[in-house]
Amino acid sequence: MVNRRPHVRFTTPSVRKGRGKLSTAGCKRAGPRRTTRGLRLSLRTIVATAGLVLAVAYAWAGYGGRIDPTGMSLGGEQSWVETWKSGKLDVAILTLSLVLLLSIFFCQNWFVRRRTQLTWLRTGFLLFSIGWLGLYAKAQLSAVHVFTFTHALTTGFSWVFFLEEPLIFILWSATVVLVLLWGRGAYCGWLCPFGAAQELLNRAARRIGIRQISPPYGWHERLSGLKYVLFLGILGVSLGNMVLAEQLLEVEPFKTVVLLRFVREWPFVLFAAVLLGASLFIGRFYCRYLCVLGAALAIPTRSRMFDWQRRRKQCGRECQLCAESCTVEAIDPLGAINANECIDCLRCQLNYWDDHVCPPLIRRREQKQGRLFQPPLSQWQKGGNQPMLRGPSDVD
Repeated sequence: MVNRRPHVRFTTPSVRKGRGKLSTAGCKRAGPRRTTRGLRLSLRTIVATAGLVLAVAYAWAGYGGRIDPTGMSLGGEQSWVETWKSGKLDVAILTLSLVLLLSIFFCQNWFVRRRTQLTWLRTGFLLFSIGWLGLYAKAQLSAVHVFTFTHALTTGFSWVFFLEEPLIFILWSATVVLVLLWGRGAYCGWLCPFGAAQELLNRAARRIGIRQISPPYGWHERLSGLKYVLFLGILGVSLGNMVLAEQLLEVEPFKTVVLLRFVREWPFVLFAAVLLGASLFIGRFYCRYLCVLGAALAIPTRSRMFDWQRRRKQCGRECQLCAESCTVEAIDPLGAINANECIDCLRCQLNYWDDHVCPPLIRRREQKQGRLFQPPLSQWQKGGNQPMLRGPSDVD
């Protein structure tokens, strides 16, 4: 005769005051969560998009007549051709890495069912982004490129200027396509050298037991708007004074860390070191709250073509495993994924398919074996009068 464990009720979670953990008070929702993309437009997204459109429209109206149509061809100065020929090996390596990334995304349903293989593959890709793409090739995208492009539209556009940097040109072209297909996460989560450095530092910190700081979700949501304020503010400045805009973009540590490798004046080195140090305690701290480039890529993310992140009806209602294991807090207390903050690390998708990690799958498996589901005590957190399922914060 099978010994049945007592049935344990799940409770509905919400954000608890304190360190951003989750409790059982309040938060309710009716019916299963929609899995299609739909029109999930927030006020912040609408305001940011409207501001960008108005700024570009104003610049075009004021300076559009200055654009030289002949400069938009590839004729004239052809020095960029020699640059591409001399760097053809680097171009080939970058192209192969982009093909691999596209393969991972197009075949993600196959990869996310293989936790060990995907974990090693992603770790290797992050190391590639730091070592080859960043420190060797110095192909770190920056908001400077965005504002330079915008400024060029108002002063006389020429493709030759942008073709002088083959890797940057290819990477930007690929990033535009990736953002239109899957959103900002494809670049921010896989191809950004500084983002990769933050993530690997945070992984190491977790391994050695450094206590993580998890801001309350309400504060996290508000602080994440800082990067949009910075982006729109510097964009407005760039339309009138590009030199000042470049000075303001020192808020980006990319030049100090990736391009100059900390060989710079001490205030810049100290600023970059503080940001990297913060990532030991808060996963991807800079990406979450200050990244101007991330804000620029997040604005069109809402219009992405594919939304392949799978969710279950229990997500957010009964289970918070993915929300607590998300290192950038891109999953809200109701289980919805915020595409503007998601870096497409696929961690939640690994959990989705793992019947030794995902609570609904564990329950289904144990019910098939003739036992009622009860998670181990280490995964239960007291909330009110009922226990609530709580996922580990460092699921890889």
